[in-house]
Amino acid sequence: MWVVKYSSPALGSIIIIACTSYTCFKNLSNEVLYEIFEYLDGCDIYKSFSNLNNRLQNLIISSLFLLRITLDPISKPLLEYHCQQVIIPNSHRIRSLYLWDPSTYPQLMDTFFNYCIIDSTFHRLESIFLHGIGREKLLTTLVHLKSLPCLFTLTIFTNDKNYKDLDLGKIYQLIFSLPKLKYNRLCVPRYVLPIYIPHVINKKFSTIEYLVIDHFCTLDELNCLLHYTPQLRRLSCHGVIESDEEFKEDLSLKLPHLKYIYFQNCDASFDEFEVFIKEISSQLQIFNINIYWNKAYLDSNRWEQLITEYMPKLKIFYFHFNQYFYDDDRKINLRDSTDKFINQFNSPFWIERKLFREIQIYSRVSTFSIHSFRKQWIGRHKHMNNDTYSKQNSIEDNCLSNQEKTKHHIIQLTIGNSQYTELTWEFINKLKSTFEAIQFTHLSIEYDSMCIHMLLDILSSLPNIESLKLSSLPTFSTESLPIEDTENYLSVLATNKITKVKLAQVTEADEEEIEFFINLCPHIEYLEVDCWSDTDVSSLIKFIMNRMIRMPNLCFIIPTADENMVRTLAMAIDSETINDNTSYTCFKNLSNEVLYEIFEYLDGCDIYKSFSNLNNRLQNLIISSLFLLRITLDPISKPLLEYHCQQVIIPNSHRIRSLYLWDPSTYPQLMDTFFNYCIIDSTFHRLESIFLHGIGREKLLTTLVHLKSLPCLFTLTIFTNDKNYKDLDLGKIYQLIFSLPKLKYNRLCVPRYVLPIYIPHVINKKFSTIEYLVIDHFCTLDELNCLLHYTPQLRRLSCHGVIESDEEFKEDLSLKLPHLKYIYFQNCDASFDEFEVFIKEISSQLQIFNINIYWNKAYLDSNRWEQLITEYMPKLKIFYFHFNQYFYDDDRKINLRDSTDKFINQFNSPFWIERKWFRELRIDCEEMNFSIHSYRKKWIDRCEHLNTDTYSKQSLIEDNYISNQEKTDHRMIQLTIQDAEHTELNWEFLNKLKSTFKAIQFTHLDIEEDSMCIHMLLDILSSLPNIESLKLSWIPVLQLESVFIEDTKNYLSVLATNKITNVKLGQVGEEQEIQFFINLCPHMQYLEVECISDTDVPLFMKFIMNRRTRIPNICCLCFINPIADENMVKTLAKIIDSEIVNDNYTIQRSGNKISVHWTL
Repeated sequence: MWVVKYSSPALGSIIIIACTSYTCFKNLSNEVLYEIFEYLDGCDIYKSFSNLNNRLQNLIISSLFLLRITLDPISKPLLEYHCQQVIIPNSHRIRSLYLWDPSTYPQLMDTFFNYCIIDSTFHRLESIFLHGIGREKLLTTLVHLKSLPCLFTLTIFTNDKNYKDLDLGKIYQLIFSLPKLKYNRLCVPRYVLPIYIPHVINKKFSTIEYLVIDHFCTLDELNCLLHYTPQLRRLSCHGVIESDEEFKEDLSLKLPHLKYIYFQNCDASFDEFEVFIKEISSQLQIFNINIYWNKAYLDSNRWEQLITEYMPKLKIFYFHFNQYFYDDDRKINLRDSTDKFINQFNSPFWIERKLFREIQIYSRVSTFSIHSFRKQWIGRHKHMNNDTYSKQNSIEDNCLSNQEKTKHHIIQLTIGNSQYTELTWEFINKLKSTFEAIQFTHLSIEYDSMCIHMLLDILSSLPNIESLKLSSLPTFSTESLPIEDTENYLSVLATNKITKVKLAQVTEADEEEIEFFINLCPHIEYLEVDCWSDTDVSSLIKFIMNRMIRMPNLCFIIPTADENMVRTLAMAIDSETINDNTSYTCFKNLSNEVLYEIFEYLDGCDIYKSFSNLNNRLQNLIISSLFLLRITLDPISKPLLEYHCQQVIIPNSHRIRSLYLWDPSTYPQLMDTFFNYCIIDSTFHRLESIFLHGIGREKLLTTLVHLKSLPCLFTLTIFTNDKNYKDLDLGKIYQLIFSLPKLKYNRLCVPRYVLPIYIPHVINKKFSTIEYLVIDHFCTLDELNCLLHYTPQLRRLSCHGVIESDEEFKEDLSLKLPHLKYIYFQNCDASFDEFEVFIKEISSQLQIFNINIYWNKAYLDSNRWEQLITEYMPKLKIFYFHFNQYFYDDDRKINLRDSTDKFINQFNSPFWIERKWFRELRIDCEEMNFSIHSYRKKWIDRCEHLNTDTYSKQSLIEDNYISNQEKTDHRMIQLTIQDAEHTELNWEFLNKLKSTFKAIQFTHLDIEEDSMCIHMLLDILSSLPNIESLKLSWIPVLQLESVFIEDTKNYLSVLATNKITNVKLGQVGEEQEIQFFINLCPHMQYLEVECISDTDVPLFMKFIMNRRTRIPNICCLCFINPIADENMVKTLAKIIDSEIVNDNYTIQRSGNKISVHWTL
């Protein structure tokens, strides 16, 4: 939400409050985008969102945005790339680091630590997860971690084989020395390792507050570890085992903050455990313990005394006793357990504390539980607070909760699936004595193949059941019930007290089953129906409403539920509609449409990795047949690639829209592995786009044959594997490509080699459907001409390199391309005479033409170009002509001064001026590029397009004063001086350019050199008196107090003569830099300042406002800042209001750019 205050004498004050409702991805606020990024790995963010646009790029690289890095099994080259390009450059921005090195792919840790040391450069690192780290690397890494000031969380899963003979005390001593650690988990599976750790010396305690000991230990060892953690609040222990030595009381152990304890398995004697727990439980609020077999722990009186005397603050208690039926030596008969467990834990002590008893029974195991009452499905509707449609101001949220506040004699029975055995009638009959002995009040059946016969039989034995939950509907047909089921049905109907029912896995086809339970449970007050994603809920609610006389609560759980469904159900109940305005302020509230738009930016495998199994809604969105996947497979480990093929690609082949396979020469197994599992055939019937990088010759030819069966394949891009194509005729590949039935776009890249193209004339008019053809390899004009005969629908043509041929190209009147509107030649080395013959054939409809020429001076004949364009390109709108030369080639180089007549002045006739075609000269120390191109609106008029976050004090202003000048003056000549790749701009080279500066009346100067000094800039400007706009990508090194006398002369000369009205400054960090250009350019009308990320923009605004008298003609002031937002807009508006008298201005923001316009 943003607020704008508008003031005027006529209207007074008006406050406009705008609530933003996000309906598409590009309109999401930075806050919501950052929340989405929280679900994604940092490497995936760089892969999916970098370089899409300036706004996203600046969000990603902002120092305010901290990265989560997750490295699971990937190929060594890709891991190296992540380390070098993402992790190391951003080490200061990494918040969490997750390294998972499974035993099947043991090289990840080695590769990572070869490139990265987790040292003080990771100074914002808060969390580390190391899975499968070797013994020596762990010990070394723990030493380095001492330098991290923000490391709060450390999780370690060891590599088993290297730890067999290690004393875990060494590891714990290093862990306890980490200065800011709050959470630690150490997992050492399978082995029982000793822990020898000395007593604490000099009170060097650990700061740990949550300790997870995920390995076996004795009570003595646990006691020693806890001496190091006096700040401990939560303790979890995997397994306490028996010790040869008796545990003795230790009065020196003090844990005054410990509030939570969990023992996953406690095998110590109850006597020793009791001694230990008394030491540390005085502040305990939550206690959870699992016991296997040891009957001594079933003594409820001892537990009462222990809790009463030593756990006075205990609020939540979980006690689980587990047994297996097949163990004859230890098993406890269920009937006997009534006295041993249910009735023992039935005293007022347990009832008053609202502790809930539950028996979970499976075919092989039973679990007795005591726990605080957990509101599950029977109370879930109490928490529903979104999309509410209500006819009263206040209702009772939960009809059940009042009963549960006073009645805690609840005993739940859960009957569930066993992993290895089925629930049988024999087993049910054995349970009946238990059913009769224990007055169960809640029944939950988690068995997915129970028949209605068995359910009725169970219910007839449980007359006190009040709530019934079924994880799946039983199988039955009511009209053909056997007589024994009818008797059971009548018995249950007459006696049951069921008021709450939950039915799962329901569709609209299950109306008969729903009606059965409505009839069976006449006292029902609460009904919850868990539906499949494609269920017609509206139909179900009408069905239920027609059969229910009284039901205070009816709930539906459906993955695709949204506000539209709320309104639909409301209409089904009372035929009234609801007007709903939803403003999405957090990720979970985003509509399905926006989520799908976000998914469009993500790879399908990354979507499954990041969002599957988070919740039912997301899971069903992901697996929906309406959602098509983009699959990108770049270098990853072979096991992970196999997993993607088997678990994502093959099961979803019918939903894959695009497939991107990149197999670099450094990792050549991706294509082989992929095609071992997948054939791209008719099962991929919705596949629209394929990208194959590094595919071998034979696999390509075979794949192209299969692609004929794809009815939606519109785009095909192929980058070949060079070594296998040396002696191949490319005509074979093109014939297969041209046979694809729906192809619209094709690019074939064959780098380095010049291969022949033998392709026959078109037979039986079997033309290709291609409309955009990219020939990314060398070819002659004759070969190009043959290919184009197959593409009569062609609209766009791009060609990598046209080379000279031994045979002369002759006119071919049969070639017809009536739709061709765009041509691009990246390099044309054919003679201008032959090129002219060829281009005349195909250019009648041409609107955009782009050509690069190297060396060939014949192409610099402007008169031939005028005639060619006038006679053969009547519809041409946009023309790009680039002539390139290198200074170091003495045989071919063109003298810069001579080039004035050869290029600039030749292309200066009215023909070029009338078409508003713009001349540009780009120079670096190695290369010179002459360009003719249609005027491209760039930085000097970018503010014309600003249209968001507008704070205005007038109704209408001229958006851009610059554009008016450019509508009438197209004699602009731009000079661009840029960085060379291998050499620096020097004074010697600059002096050579001066004759060119004087001969050509340049009007625009763009300097992209990042190491230019202020001396050199002033020298250049003194030679360019006609410059009107100045753009600097980097501010020159500037020290005003030490400017030499010759620079002072240049400065005064430039100050006196320059006509500069438009200035753009890049990478500005100091006020002094802006001050210099304000003083130098007094005629300035437009100033744009690109700030570094931590710049104080409001401070810059105040600084410039205080100096407006030196630039009295300023009409437009722009700031580019990565963190620009509507709050910054309002702050700058307040500064303007407070600093100036003229209030006839508007302030606007578009992405990371804020612009202020004044009307003078």
